[in-house]
Amino acid sequence: MNVTNDPHVFKVAAGLVLAGLLLFGASLNDPFHFDDILIANDANVTNPAAWAHFLSPLHLRQLTFFTFYLNHRFGGGDPAGYHFVNVALHIANAFLFFVLLRRYVEEWVAIAAAALFLIHPVQTEPVLYIYQRSILLACCFSLLALIALAEKRHWLAVVLFFLAFESK
Repeated sequence: MNVTNDPHVFKVAAGLVLAGLLLFGASLNDPFHFDDILIANDANVTNPAAWAHFLSPLHLRQLTFFTFYLNHRFGGGDPAGYHFVNVALHIANAFLFFVLLRRYVEEWVAIAAAALFLIHPVQTEPVLYIYQRSILLACCFSLLALIALAEKRHWLAVVLFFLAFESK
């Protein structure tokens, strides 16, 4: 199912982006919380020469920490960049949820479910707490894998599920 052929998809995406920014945009001004300080002080994240250790199978949450590394490379220790990535991932997840659901239910149901997914209070922790980016990444790759399965792209689904595993 090609989402680019449907004129409603752009409107739904724009609505989700607007709602997501209204709900979570203020978090761009938030400082690091709790274990987020560990990210800012982790030599694996802050050392530009340390990228190769992310290839080690012994490193936990390789993909998540690689995104922290990239965040640090592009924005330094400013928490706004980290929060921006988390908000963007959450909005993308709501849109992917919509894309997946519209295959199986009426479009208005898919829109309502995606909006509920976006605004539900249980999502607050993964979005606002930078260290929980692993949840957002695992959700993103899992939704992409489910979409790939629905399109009968089995090998792509396997790779995407592996990336979800590496995120969490």
